[in-house]
Amino acid sequence: MSRLNNNRPKRVFLCDLTHVSQIIASEIFPLNIGYVGTYCKKVFGDQIDVSLFKYPNDLIEAFKSGPPDLIGFSSYIWNIDLGYSFAERIKQSYPEIPIVFGGPNYPAVKEEQEIWLRKRPAIDIFIYKDAEIPLTSIIEYLSHGASLEEIKRVRLASVHALSDDRFYTGDLAERIKNLDLIPSPYLEGYFDKFFDGKLMCMLQTNRGCPFSCTFCVEGASYYNKINRFSEERVYHELEYMAGHSKGNKNLFIADSNFGMYKEDLGIAKAIARVHETFGFPEYIYATTGKNEKVRILQCADVLKDLLRVSATVQSLDPNVLKEVKRTNISADKLVEMADTAKHSNSNTYADVILALPGDSKEAHFGTIKQLVEVGVDYLTLFTSILLESTEMATQESRRNHGMITRYRVLPRCFGSYRFNGDGFISVESEEVCVGNKTLSYADYLECREFDLTVGIFYNDRIFYEVNALLKHFNISVYDWLSEIHHQRTSFPKPLKDVYAQFLKETDGELWREQSSLLNFIKGSEKTLGEYTSGERGNNVFYTARAAVLVNCVKELHEVAFQALKMVLKNKEIEMMELLENYLMELQHYSELRKMNPLSLNGNHQASFHYDFPALEQAAFKVIPSQRLEQSISLKFVHTENQKKMLTSQLDAYGTSRVGLARLLGKNPVKKFYRSIVKASSSSFEERKEKEWLDIS
Repeated sequence: MSRLNNNRPKRVFLCDLTHVSQIIASEIFPLNIGYVGTYCKKVFGDQIDVSLFKYPNDLIEAFKSGPPDLIGFSSYIWNIDLGYSFAERIKQSYPEIPIVFGGPNYPAVKEEQEIWLRKRPAIDIFIYKDAEIPLTSIIEYLSHGASLEEIKRVRLASVHALSDDRFYTGDLAERIKNLDLIPSPYLEGYFDKFFDGKLMCMLQTNRGCPFSCTFCVEGASYYNKINRFSEERVYHELEYMAGHSKGNKNLFIADSNFGMYKEDLGIAKAIARVHETFGFPEYIYATTGKNEKVRILQCADVLKDLLRVSATVQSLDPNVLKEVKRTNISADKLVEMADTAKHSNSNTYADVILALPGDSKEAHFGTIKQLVEVGVDYLTLFTSILLESTEMATQESRRNHGMITRYRVLPRCFGSYRFNGDGFISVESEEVCVGNKTLSYADYLECREFDLTVGIFYNDRIFYEVNALLKHFNISVYDWLSEIHHQRTSFPKPLKDVYAQFLKETDGELWREQSSLLNFIKGSEKTLGEYTSGERGNNVFYTARAAVLVNCVKELHEVAFQALKMVLKNKEIEMMELLENYLMELQHYSELRKMNPLSLNGNHQASFHYDFPALEQAAFKVIPSQRLEQSISLKFVHTENQKKMLTSQLDAYGTSRVGLARLLGKNPVKKFYRSIVKASSSSFEERKEKEWLDIS
């Protein structure tokens, strides 16, 4: 163990800050600084005191008892401005404190790295890539009396710094191969204060990714080898999380390709054991692997409906895949994955990125068509973001692909703060691609509009009854979605208004110059108030989707079933006349299950001439040939477990426009569908039905 002399830094502050003005922007445990902090503590023992910070106010309070001897900040697109704004003020008040940054929000090319640091003079040192070993080296040099300027110039591994107007960089530090050498911040008690019911536990079982995608931080060769934590350690961490969690009982797995490796099956079984004993986690957020789908599906089978199986294809267009150096699984494998996942009661989702190099309207629509037709349950539809440390974000890549980029505010990532009496506004922004040589801006907007249609009418199989009926007649669900897309100008007014607002906000959130955007918000508390109130700066996609799922369920069904009838008619289905009554009652049944999904009240009851509970059991794969002679009465209610889960979610996210969008973006909407209970009588009072219909 290293022994620090009297000149060593005794107090080390490590910060992975999040904005909190609306709701918590980054709602996960600060695992990154947890690892760095516990590793430093292991090396230096009682000679240093390490404090971890997630919330800005906690950091502000800590300074009241005296400044640290060294402070570090994480650098992500969602907190770089917040961290740097604090760093500027710390440097002004305490110029002797070394300020260290590290994280993925940093360029990959040396010339661009120097420019980045010159724009941020309050940063003394930037640690490039993994930070555990480099930070201990910095502390070691400081402990032996080296000045900050000497450390900048010595070219320590992974340390980048400016000194004497020169840019100094050391070779990359060797990665830690046996990750168990990093003590667990959970098991060491460093995370106890973060079990506040608001944050989601984060678990990492390995580090690295074997793929080389140009749009991804881990596409760099540095990350190509996979290093891992032991299964035993992971299990103990899960037990610790389960025993301490309250409020937010979901789990975020930080692995880049969960389920792809043979060790992951053991991890899945460990999670299942903990879930069976403690009821934790309630749901898992993870990106499952891009290969080894058989093994991934085995993990999914173990975890059941705790996990969505992902097909992170980003695009299925051959030209796009070539441009971003990516190889996807085949369509046949996608079909197999979707079918197997359904049999194991697992969900499937796919990530799709619009406006990657080589993308076009035809390529984007084509990717969605393939994913819908193979039966993926949920499409996560992104706009291409230029992350600082990726190959795609380099100046050379921008020129080669003719990228058209704009800047926008990150949802929830803004706020007003005060440090040492100095008030300031902080805002996070991201650079997104909205066009290229093969994608015009007008096409970009139409693609986003179609993405919204998919998000509302398809994701989570919200119309699983319609999807099953289409499959019965061998009609593509994509044809039905296309029909809805073509009808969008004649939607019922409430739904049409949501689409109009979505397009207005999609275009309006984009700025040509980052400085103009930031100055617009930072220059006025009034303007900032428009963002914190939710008037501006929302995730326009999820906000629009939530508005429809909460407030426009009736109109949603009207459009969905009208498009269904049109598609059936176009296919000249012979039994259309017989289907009329069935479709009318099916629409009403579906509407009652999904009406006001986030309301703890408002249970409904109605009579039907079709045995919908039996059809539900059969997954609507059959179509009744005739109506029942005597109607059956059904109640639509939230179960007690649903009410508990819903109460927990509403407590975590709130009922604001922003909060509901976050809630429905984080949870499968089908979790909130009302359950069906057969009423005691075969019919119910006509007066009650009319009364309910009037209220609706």
